[in-house]
Amino acid sequence: MKTAEMLEALEYTNGRVICTWLRNNGLFSAEDLAIDTQFSVQYLSDNTKIGYWLWACPLVQYMEKNYRNNTDSLFVKTIRIIAQARANEIAHQVGARSRGDVLGKIVRTVGESACFVLGSVARPFTEEKFKHWLSVYSSKIG
Repeated sequence: MKTAEMLEALEYTNGRVICTWLRNNGLFSAEDLAIDTQFSVQYLSDNTKIGYWLWACPLVQYMEKNYRNNTDSLFVKTIRIIAQARANEIAHQVGARSRGDVLGKIVRTVGESACFVLGSVARPFTEEKFKHWLSVYSSKIG
């Protein structure tokens, strides 16, 4: 998928690509999506967002193509568990949940760090293509 197509697809997701796909398929709550989106807009760096989009958009495209009619697959279940754990931890961090999530802490630490590194490396090559979307994504929620 080309960067321009990825950005166009993001118009309908509030930048939360995987969680939106899960929500659209009845596998993620609207409340968790809203909390996750608000948190990501407020606290994730542009480098982290770019790094996330670079791998998440093709992943969701793959899920859409191969698992649209089989949301019960082990692959989708695994993605859902990971996304839900991260959402649980974020909800705890913002005070919407009383308990943290150990898997969510690991996913956030490893995943967000990896996205930051990937985005930092890719940003010089993709910044112009992501510039408009970053401005929309940064102001859309907050």
